Amino acid sequence: MAEITENKQPEIKSPATDILIRVAQVASSTLELREILDTIAQVVADSLNKDLCSICLTKPGEKVICIEAARGAGKESITVFCLRDEEGLIEKVFRKRQPLTIEDIRKEPDIKAILNPGKSDLLSLLAVPVVKDNLILGIITLQTKDPYIYRWDEINLLRIISHNISAAIRNAELYRSVKTQLDELKVIHEIGKAITSILNIDELL
Repeated sequence: MAEITENKQPEIKSPATDILIRVAQVASSTLELREILDTIAQVVADSLNKDLCSICLTKPGEKVICIEAARGAGKESITVFCLRDEEGLIEKVFRKRQPLTIEDIRKEPDIKAILNPGKSDLLSLLAVPVVKDNLILGIITLQTKDPYIYRWDEINLLRIISHNISAAIRNAELYRSVKTQLDELKVIHEIGKAITSILNIDELL
């Protein structure tokens, strides 16, 4: 009787799959949001060979967008800063919660002013909103120094990564909330110990 052997095919991972695995590993490795965003920006910029990947978080109540992480392929981190969005352009641009692609941002001065300030050497733009419960938490962007038409697979990849960022933000918020509650309980516990161990009112106070 012939022995049946399992025909094992070599595992083939697409570049996109490899990027998503690395992003998922980063998102689950720590609860420090800034560290997660920095690493994701670097992984995306390097893997897709783009001149800039930036991750911005919005503060809707204050109409402010803060660039929290910005990395170029093979480069050091780029200065992070906050911008006013008095006209609510971010909400207008991403009202349908869909990606925005621009081959040459010089043709879109309004969008350039808010998403690409002081970076006239970066021309193309792919921006994908980071959404949680239909609320825009931020934006992840890709940019190049030359005009560039972004491919469907790049757009789809960034959409998936935006969901990872949304989950990381949610986890970081839960972590901060739990840590705050634990700190409060610790203070209450210390006060309780003091009350039960010290009988002199002046010393207790």
